[in-house]
Amino acid sequence: TSTAATAAPLALVMGYGLSRATASGMQELRNAIFSTVAQDTIKKIGKSTFDHLHQLEYQFHVSEKNMGTITRTLDRGNRSISFVLNAFCFNVIPTAVEVSIVAYLVGSQFGYQHSAVVLGTIGAYTAFTVGVTQWRTQFRRNMNAMENKASNQVMDSLLNYETVKYFNNEPYESRKYTESLSGYQKAAVQAQSSLSMLNFGQNFIFSC
Repeated sequence: TSTAATAAPLALVMGYGLSRATASGMQELRNAIFSTVAQDTIKKIGKSTFDHLHQLEYQFHVSEKNMGTITRTLDRGNRSISFVLNAFCFNVIPTAVEVSIVAYLVGSQFGYQHSAVVLGTIGAYTAFTVGVTQWRTQFRRNMNAMENKASNQVMDSLLNYETVKYFNNEPYESRKYTESLSGYQKAAVQAQSSLSMLNFGQNFIFSC
């Protein structure tokens, strides 16, 4: 009996550890398999965009001093593809299926009034998230614009290093870059503050 009393908790602990390890392993396996799809998509879209840039008129590459902005936008776009695909495939669709199943089970077991409460909470959460996200998009857009501007100024200044040195324009270039960084700092603070408000509102809806 003493051995059985000791073996039962030990088996439970080992089973719990095995289940957590299996869940973690399956999640990592999912990420490893999905990375092939995501990286293939990134490669195709990146190549298409790169080819499109080469198809633009000569005047665009000569007159537009925005190579820093273009390269920064390309990098950011490539990184965002994996995030969007991952969120859509592993968060949005599974969550919608899970909410539908839970609402049905709650309604069939406890009455559809309880199911309405569940759907109402999810609806309020979704409406709040969409509304605040659309509102805070302006801050994120400003932050990206200022980041692009700063990156473009760095690249343009370094590519024209001889001209900058010849005319002693280092203070002017430094002042322009500092102004861009200050604008980025302000926009980044606004974006983070609005994100904190969004997270608090989401937790408040589920808590109440």
